Amino acid sequence: MRPAFGTLTGKAIPDEIRSKTERRLAAELTKVEEKFKRRLVRLLGHPPDEGNVPIEFWGDYARETNRVLTTELQDTMLGEMERYVDLSPVAPDWDDLVGDANRWSMDHTTRISQGIADNSNRIVGDIVRDARESGQSQAELAKRLSWRFGRAHAEMVAITETTRADAEAATALQNRLGEMGVRTRRRWLTGEDERVCPICFPFDHATAEIGQPFTATNGQQAMNPPLHPRGRCQVVIEEIPPEEVPTGAPPEALQ
Repeated sequence: MRPAFGTLTGKAIPDEIRSKTERRLAAELTKVEEKFKRRLVRLLGHPPDEGNVPIEFWGDYARETNRVLTTELQDTMLGEMERYVDLSPVAPDWDDLVGDANRWSMDHTTRISQGIADNSNRIVGDIVRDARESGQSQAELAKRLSWRFGRAHAEMVAITETTRADAEAATALQNRLGEMGVRTRRRWLTGEDERVCPICFPFDHATAEIGQPFTATNGQQAMNPPLHPRGRCQVVIEEIPPEEVPTGAPPEALQ
């Protein structure tokens, strides 16, 4: 069990809840991936020609991905906010939090979905050219496309974006509490196990006040996890004791 800190701390999400959330999102994304992979193979033809794939295909793919991500990431953020509100004696207005979750999820998923579609378009072009040059069958081409359009890719997106939504929920809570005059800091938690990578390890237990980035022990800075695909670090928030001097306070505050 990873520790939580302070009287207003949103405890780290239990592994079983986190895994269930990731599996649900991965399952929904896999449906989209498999659907568009089948359509893509038909459009490419044999021998495959990426010129047969209309630009509308990639727009449809981005919109379907966006639809799934928006719904699931909104639910993830609201679930984390609700857990916090249930644990805390002080909480922002729930309607404000819902608005924050909706705005962030819609803005973010529009960008990330288009990015996924653009990257897939580029990768498919490389796969198709190689398949054409090597004389691969449609079945062989479909198998290679599964690397991008399939369960593995869906799981990577699900894990990465669940981590991001969780961290954004903590940030939104911190901002709203700041408006109420409650000073808090975000605390970065790694999994504290053998899977923690060298990129994330220096950030473990780093803290950041409102609007500030985390600073790792190696001097690197980041606003929030994830730092890489499949990143699973979490962020919790904790109240700053009234007697603790704010960062950047004038010298007289220390007297």
